[in-house]
Amino acid sequence: MTDIEHLEQLAIEAALKSEWKSAIVYNLKILEIEIDVSALLRLGYINFKIGNWKEARKHYQKALKIQPLNHLARINLEKVKILEKKEYKNNNNYNTVDLNQFLEITGKTKNVHLVNVGQKNIIAALTIGQPVNLIQKKRKIEVRTVENEYVGSLPDDLSKRLSHFIKANSIYEAFVKESDLTYIVIFIREVKKGKRVANYLSFPRNIQSQLNKMGQDEKNDQQDDSEEEVWDDEVSDVGRLENDLEEDNFLPVQSEDDEE
Repeated sequence: MTDIEHLEQLAIEAALKSEWKSAIVYNLKILEIEIDVSALLRLGYINFKIGNWKEARKHYQKALKIQPLNHLARINLEKVKILEKKEYKNNNNYNTVDLNQFLEITGKTKNVHLVNVGQKNIIAALTIGQPVNLIQKKRKIEVRTVENEYVGSLPDDLSKRLSHFIKANSIYEAFVKESDLTYIVIFIREVKKGKRVANYLSFPRNIQSQLNKMGQDEKNDQQDDSEEEVWDDEVSDVGRLENDLEEDNFLPVQSEDDEE
């Protein structure tokens, strides 16, 4: 292993532990040996995470001078410029990313591309691993930051499905997984499933067909509940009639033979 490879490994390990000062030192040591785009991108990312926009902008600009078409440097530089212009201060505490945070479990987790994304200054400030809230509306589920800033919405089919589950007291948590100024991917994980939907997967492969089945089952359940209510009413009517007869002291009519 070369000196650069060793320093790179140390820089990455420090960043994963959110040891930003150490990560900066290791990456700067790499740049003392040679001009390395990956090291510049890492320094840009670290300074972005800690809200040092000036340093982040400087490193992304240097990376673009070497690789003018580098998509990551270009997008992140645009984010930094937006946040600098808005004088945004990074006050979030989402700097640590748990390596198990995005562990996928079939039927219980899903990566979701959001639609109708929010304003650029809000999107630019998103960080990987940042928790977001799922807010149920009439016809869709919105995704908002913990400060209630609008981020985007779930696609219609998934909004409709999760609305069923949330109404049935299911609980989910969500985190930012990817963030660009033009798209956002969040990671949704099932925490608890409501009893009424216990037999359904939160995230099946074919959401639409499952939605149709859930709708039919709901109709059947409502019909069964309605029939039970009718039967209960009939039983109650019979009970009330018997009580009325007893209260009015209805006696059998005596015949003439009985009188004799």
